[in-house]
Amino acid sequence: MIWCDELVPLNWIETLRYRLVTRAGILLITFTPVEGYTPAVKEFLDGARTIRSVWAELLGEAVPKVQRCVRRSSSIVYFHSSDNPFGGYQTMKATLESAPRSEIKTRAYGIPTRAIYTRFPRFRDTVHVIEPEKIPREGSRYMFADPASARNWFLLWVRVDARGRHFVYRESPSEGIYIPGVGDPGPWAEADGRKADGRAGVAQASYGWGLERYAAEIGRLETDSAGEREEIICRWMDSRFGNTPSLRNDAATTVIEEMAGLDLAFAPAPLDPIDEGVSLINSLLDFDAASDKEARLYISSECKAVIFGLKVWSGRDEKLGACKDPIDCLRYMALAGLMDVGKSLQLVSPIGTDAL
Repeated sequence: MIWCDELVPLNWIETLRYRLVTRAGILLITFTPVEGYTPAVKEFLDGARTIRSVWAELLGEAVPKVQRCVRRSSSIVYFHSSDNPFGGYQTMKATLESAPRSEIKTRAYGIPTRAIYTRFPRFRDTVHVIEPEKIPREGSRYMFADPASARNWFLLWVRVDARGRHFVYRESPSEGIYIPGVGDPGPWAEADGRKADGRAGVAQASYGWGLERYAAEIGRLETDSAGEREEIICRWMDSRFGNTPSLRNDAATTVIEEMAGLDLAFAPAPLDPIDEGVSLINSLLDFDAASDKEARLYISSECKAVIFGLKVWSGRDEKLGACKDPIDCLRYMALAGLMDVGKSLQLVSPIGTDAL
C-alpha cells in the first residue's frame, strides 16, 4: 500500500499506480483541496458519479460523500469536518460564518473549487441519470449522428413522451455494450488531468466501416429480439460532414444521399451557434425541486459517453475535445424542437430550418 498524506503531482500518481500492479496494492491520497481543481484532482473528479450524498448544514444543500470515478478501480471519499469529533467543528463553523461558498466547500466538506468548469452546471446524476427500465415505453423516437472519417461515428437515440420529456435511451458505440465483430468498444472518452475535455477513449479508434456497415449496425440496434424494427420519426446528421460532396462512380454525391440509398433518410442538422445549442440543453436540464419543476432531459445509465460529456465538456479543447461528439448530438437534439407526435407520422422540423 502507498499512502500519500498530501496531494502529489499527477505524474507521481501515474508512476505509483504501476508500482503497485504486481502487488495487487492500494493507493491512498488524502489532502485538503486548497489548491483547487488541479490536474491531479481533475484526473479523479472528471466524470465521477455520486453514489452517496449528505446534507451540508453550512451550505443548505446536499453534497457528495462518496463518488465512483470513471476509472473503475478508483473512488473518492469526502471526510467532512463534522465527521471528526476531535477536529473542533464548532470553531470551524464559526470561522466559516459569512465565508464564500467556495471556501466553505473546500474547508468544511473537502470539495475542490473548479478552476475549469463544465457548461452544464445543472446536470445531476441523482436527477438526470435513470435506469433503462424507468424510461417510458410510449413516445416518439428520433436519432442523431455525428459522423467522421478519422474516427468512429457517434450515434444517439432519443424518445420524447407526451409531457415533452426527452429520454436518451441509446448511444453507440457504448462502453459495455457488445458490437458484433468488435466486442466491448470501451469508453468513448476518459478523464485526463492535462486536457480540459478529457482524452479520446478506445471507442473512437476507427473500425474502418463503410456506409453499408453503419447502416447494418443501425438496423441491428433498432431491431428487437422479436424482429420488430423501431419506428424512428426523423434522423439528423451533422450537415458539414453529411453534405460534403465526394466522387463515387464518377458522380458527385454526399453521405446523406448515400445513406438515403440505404433506406436511412437523414436531415442535415442546423448550423446554429454552439452557445445557442448549449443554452437549449441547459433549459432541458433545468429543474427545481422546491417548485416541483421537473427536468425535461434524462439519460439512460447505459449511455456513459453522454453522461461523461455532460459532466466534463467545457469546449476549451474546441474541435479536438474528446467528448465533443456526444455534446454535438445533444445540441442537434435540443435545436430540433422534438415532440411526441402520437399516432401521426408528421416530421418535426429543426429550429431555424424550413419544413422537411
